[in-house]
Amino acid sequence: VLPYGLWAHWSGRENSPRYCPASGRASDHRQTHRIAAMVAALAAESSTPVVLGYKLCLTSAASMCAEGVTYPIDLTKTRMQLQGEAGFKGGNFLGANFKFFGMARNVVKTEGVAGLWSGMTPALARHIPYTGFRTIGYEHIRTFFCG
Repeated sequence: VLPYGLWAHWSGRENSPRYCPASGRASDHRQTHRIAAMVAALAAESSTPVVLGYKLCLTSAASMCAEGVTYPIDLTKTRMQLQGEAGFKGGNFLGANFKFFGMARNVVKTEGVAGLWSGMTPALARHIPYTGFRTIGYEHIRTFFCG
């Protein structure tokens, strides 16, 4: 029988040291309670208006950067989906059947490199409220239900 480690953790012995996977050593259970208290204090501080505004700005900026990187892929995918539609005037490819890189090349050839980012302004504007509020809302709901 192991006096400490995982067996002590699983057996529910409150006064025996517990195995900490992060450090690879046994730790006292009082340390776990101190860490839980610190996390609870940080969660209480995270609902101040300044912190919420900071989180909103950071999540919005991060999502806008991600949208800027992935937008050419989304535009190319959308053009590929529309290339067979009747009356689509999104480029000179009527009757052609482009694959992904062929479609991206066609966009660059007909509209220039900036054409890969044409129409990105509404997508960026959507991320300011959508991603920021969704992330902050998720944190509050998670804290409410999970403690």
